[in-house]
Amino acid sequence: MSLLTPTFGVGQSKSLSQRLVQHNQQAVQEKVFVHLDRPLYLVGETMWFKTFCLDASLHTPLDMSKVAYLEVLDRDHNPVLQTKIALDGGKGFGSVFIPPFIPSGQYSVRSYTHWMKNFSPDFYFETTISIVNPFSKPSLSSPPKPTLAYDLQLFPEGGNLVQGLESNVAIRAVGQDGKGIKFKGSIVNQQNDTVAHFEPLKFGIGTFSFTPKEGEAYRVLLQDAKRQWFTYTLPTVKTQGYVMQVKESTLALEVTVSAHTQTSGSEVYLLSHTKSVPKVTEKKAFTSGKASFTLPKSALGDGVTAITIFDANQKPVCERLYFKRPTQSLMLTAQYDKKQYNTREKINLELTSSLKSNTPIVADLSVSVFLVDSLPTEDPLLIDTYLALTSDLKGTVESPSYYFINSGQEVDQALDNLMLTHGWRRFNWEDIDKKVIYNYLPEQGGHFVSGKVVHAQTGLPAPYVATYLAAPSNRPQLFVSRSDTAGRISYEVKHFFGPKEIIVQTNTQYDSTYRIEINSPFSDKISSYSLPPFAFDASWKNHLLTRSINMQAQNAFLPKSA
Repeated sequence: MSLLTPTFGVGQSKSLSQRLVQHNQQAVQEKVFVHLDRPLYLVGETMWFKTFCLDASLHTPLDMSKVAYLEVLDRDHNPVLQTKIALDGGKGFGSVFIPPFIPSGQYSVRSYTHWMKNFSPDFYFETTISIVNPFSKPSLSSPPKPTLAYDLQLFPEGGNLVQGLESNVAIRAVGQDGKGIKFKGSIVNQQNDTVAHFEPLKFGIGTFSFTPKEGEAYRVLLQDAKRQWFTYTLPTVKTQGYVMQVKESTLALEVTVSAHTQTSGSEVYLLSHTKSVPKVTEKKAFTSGKASFTLPKSALGDGVTAITIFDANQKPVCERLYFKRPTQSLMLTAQYDKKQYNTREKINLELTSSLKSNTPIVADLSVSVFLVDSLPTEDPLLIDTYLALTSDLKGTVESPSYYFINSGQEVDQALDNLMLTHGWRRFNWEDIDKKVIYNYLPEQGGHFVSGKVVHAQTGLPAPYVATYLAAPSNRPQLFVSRSDTAGRISYEVKHFFGPKEIIVQTNTQYDSTYRIEINSPFSDKISSYSLPPFAFDASWKNHLLTRSINMQAQNAFLPKSA
């Protein structure tokens, strides 16, 4: 594909979409969602799950990867449980037993494919579970005294604060538990004059309007609920640059780009894309330092859309997110045959799936049934909020279901505030035209087992050595791999299910001075996902006793799975 010079705007506008489409074809993106059977577990219980692997752009099953990986990580990101899941047609299921040595606490469950390891770990599926160990005493050490420091961040709309140009600025303040706080804030100049006030609307997130002046220095002040003051720095104010503002009407978005006339250039380009699928490209010329675009909402896809502004040289200068509520949501209804049931009586449950228009539709469902008691848990992550919202936002979103369950002007404003504070994109525009070499291929046929051949005495890589992998079983299999110049070996083992012992060796009749190191197939990358705090409460005693007895009875009398 040839890049067009910035002479004819129509052709250049097209090339932005073409570049994005070409990138998507080279870097197919997967999304993984895991439906867990419950949000809280006791040690000795089994965690059951169903896994969905989807095309990140279309949200349809993607039959590319045949294996998914699932891990349970502690607060220090150490894995306490790991397993693999066989995928067929973009879905799979499995279970893991929670051993008795795991201490009580909050843990994260994350899942991904081999192909997803090429990208940021923030793309991995991740959610919180609670694990309680009633057989060990909770720690009696006094928790650290909370400090009064808060994490306050400011996000100018479009990304820039520019002298003399008005900006809409989003603010987000959270406490040490990662939850939004209530506060009052202000911007003061070097003469201690207050030039702007702000406070959150929901979950510690809000917005305010601000125009930085030339030659002024600013401080950000925050007053918490205890009337204590904290000081923060303002994001860098540029002398020249572009500022972006988006205003929503019933049918369209009005996008205004402002710049100082001496730096604005002749024109700017707009590209909007939903889940990396181009939707609208347009060029506008500056008039008196401003350029305006009208985006019909009907042209945008459901979910999170990125609106990016490029200068005349096709360099991205501003970007913000916008959320369009899905027009067709899947509606589920459950019909049971009785209102009351005796102990151990069979329950007949009829599930019906339809669209909002009451049109019946075939759906691939998973159902979990568990006891709702007074044990505190995090709200379970739902597939609709994950796919449409949180999987396309960076960082942890507090109470994502709030934006779907509720409606009204305040909810819409809170949702737009969320878009301004959780920027996200699955690629960098600076790298979009570069040829990328991926280290991890998709496991389209089965597991990849990789490793390295080294000299036993020196530890140096051993190139061009033939190695063999065998898995003794009723169905014996043998695989061959020859090490490359760096000593690396790789096997694609197909139809490899269940726990197996593998033997990897060289031809010992000729080569007996090599050592073979097998790599872990699990990712060692850490995302920005944060776990909430965990507290053990004495009021849980009766509920934990009941759960513990049920767990021990089930483990004692039910047949062990093979």
